[in-house]
Amino acid sequence: MERGEKRREGYKWGVEGFNHAQAYPKGNLYHAVRQLRDETIAGMARSFGVSAKAWTYRERVKRMYRVAEIMALYEASDLSPEQFMKLLSKIA
Repeated sequence: MERGEKRREGYKWGVEGFNHAQAYPKGNLYHAVRQLRDETIAGMARSFGVSAKAWTYRERVKRMYRVAEIMALYEASDLSPEQFMKLLSKIA
């Protein structure tokens, strides 16, 4: 792949440039999954093994996710893969 082609690929998927050039997400995956489960912050924090303060941070501040976080939230959501991808599309 030539250099110009790599730039076009990055543009196609919206990953060109630096992180500060990326658009802000429309929502938060932690919050969306908690709403789907109709769970309290304390309940979700307990099921993930974190403090309520840590969960609140993830809902209010966090904008970038590691793959492991996305997979854990997918399992917690009880959605089908297609439904979860639609959720991600709405939030991204």
